[in-house]
Amino acid sequence: MIRRAKFKALKGLLYQNDYTHEDMAKALGKSATYFNARLAGKQSFSIQDVYRICELFQIPLTQIPDYFPKEDMV
Repeated sequence: MIRRAKFKALKGLLYQNDYTHEDMAKALGKSATYFNARLAGKQSFSIQDVYRICELFQIPLTQIPDYFPKEDMV
């Protein structure tokens, strides 16, 4: 069984903008461990996290499913 990478578009966005996981955690006011657990699909992103990330990267709210696909959420 092939495992699909979780949050691929979000990870790509971080890479394109030279954001490390630590940078993103800091922008969210959270620890790197907190952010990494969500990016790995072990915990769910809060709606506040989703909106903050959208605001930070100017992602239209209509594109939330592209960056936070339902199948990647816990």
